[in-house]
Amino acid sequence: MQPRELLRNTRKTERAQHHIRRRHEVVHPGNIRSETPAGVALATHSKTPGSRAPENADSKTPVGVALATHSKTPGSRAPENADSKTPVGMAVNWRTSTRRRPHGWRAGQFLTDLEARATPFALLRIVFALLIGSALTALHAPAQTLDLAGQWAPREHQDFQDRSGGPDPVDYLAIPLNRGARARALSYTASIISMPERQCLYYPPFYVVLGPQGFKIWADFDPVTGKVLAWKVGAAIDRAVITIWMDGRPHPSKYALHTFDGFTTGVWEGDVLTTYTTHMKAGYFRRNGVPSSDETTMTAHFMRHGNSLTISAHIEDPVYLTEPWVISRTNQLDPSVNLPPTPAPCMPEAEIPRQAGSGVVPHILPGKNPFIDEMTKMYHIPQQTVLGGADEMYPEYRKRLKDTYVAPEKCVRYCCGWGGSGARNLGCIVTEQ
Repeated sequence: MQPRELLRNTRKTERAQHHIRRRHEVVHPGNIRSETPAGVALATHSKTPGSRAPENADSKTPVGVALATHSKTPGSRAPENADSKTPVGMAVNWRTSTRRRPHGWRAGQFLTDLEARATPFALLRIVFALLIGSALTALHAPAQTLDLAGQWAPREHQDFQDRSGGPDPVDYLAIPLNRGARARALSYTASIISMPERQCLYYPPFYVVLGPQGFKIWADFDPVTGKVLAWKVGAAIDRAVITIWMDGRPHPSKYALHTFDGFTTGVWEGDVLTTYTTHMKAGYFRRNGVPSSDETTMTAHFMRHGNSLTISAHIEDPVYLTEPWVISRTNQLDPSVNLPPTPAPCMPEAEIPRQAGSGVVPHILPGKNPFIDEMTKMYHIPQQTVLGGADEMYPEYRKRLKDTYVAPEKCVRYCCGWGGSGARNLGCIVTEQ
């Protein structure tokens, strides 16, 4: 090759390399490292003898990018890229020969065309990865097929006394109480609620199952993902709002604060929402003074069947119960009721003069409860049975009473059956005849 032709080819190669460097400076200003956009691989070839590709010792090429210079000229050398981490991707060869340049060709324009051709492949990889991620998330996400939201009204044909005026003063039937719980329950009197410091106390969360009120349920959503963060069970005048966390958060330490609403987490098991509640304040299982401790836990199952919602609760209390207490209630969807989501304000007031600063706490001394034999006189139920115990929860207990129980000659109380709430049922309450 003549010296003049060799010089001309060398200048062509230098101009091509100059355009490459300028293009990198435009795309990545102030960045010494070469960072070609994803999916683009550049290669320069030179036929000039003795020419050498540029050295890129600090190449940080993104995924799917290969940046290299190649020469087919005898004696030429491949580029030195000591830190090249180019994964499998697309490589585009770019020859610097004048025979491959279109009319009006510019290095920047040609690079843009290469990027445009590479972009669809990069986008396809991204879309494919997103689809796989979404599919895996859907497979592992718990299935939720039921909506619990609505206003659930009580129906008093089930456990009428608990759903209306309340149980008798000494009625501990079928509650697995131990001796300590029984002794404390017998010392209770409803007059204790007249004390100003006790008028606004709430019942624990299991009062949803044991109390007379209905409740409203709604969901709190994550504003970004749209997933249900928590289900809310509305409050009543004597019960706080219950939050059922659905985001998988753990329960706090056993030494954490205990509140009236406790701490509840939930998970869907098919069509059943299973919840677990801890960190409840001490309170009462029933309105007649059956006590509960702050170590009580409750596992509940929310089961919806059309317009009916059944809550089955599994209550455990190592302080006052000898066995778990299982109880269930069913409410009915009623859009016509207006159940409050939050409790009404409670303003304590000393309605009895002697309760204002006297320091007297209403109570009943041991062995002095006047109502201990009330159910025995009216229904002929043995006193031992009335005071509760774990054996009474099972059907086999009836066999013990079969030979000794004598039914009353006539009905003396609640003789009209279930008549609904309100004054219509008061005519069926007869204390003596």
